[in-house]
Amino acid sequence: MSVMIEKKDATQVMELLVVYSKKNAFVIDEYADVSAIYNKVKSYLVKVQSGDEMGDMDLLPGEVNYLVRAIDVCATRVPMEMHNYKPVGELFEKLSKLSVQESGSDDKPRVEELEETKE
Repeated sequence: MSVMIEKKDATQVMELLVVYSKKNAFVIDEYADVSAIYNKVKSYLVKVQSGDEMGDMDLLPGEVNYLVRAIDVCATRVPMEMHNYKPVGELFEKLSKLSVQESGSDDKPRVEELEETKE
């Protein structure tokens, strides 16, 4: 089972992961999971730019769940400029709707329990 997201949303995901990374919103053991999703999104966007990909992006349910949790936790870890609240909120809301309840399947990346606050 997969979840389809539009190119615009994939672009926002990539940009948001870059912003959160630059603001040190992730702790060291989260970077492997973040990088896996970032690289998948970046690869898709490169294919779109070159014309090799025309459709929406395909994410695994676990990846969408991880993104929802990451956005939620990172929003508590680092301040965000006021003009970014609405786009981040809209992306969070859209991904939350696409998110599915986690199951015991192996189709998701390893997800460490994200902390409530940055140490």
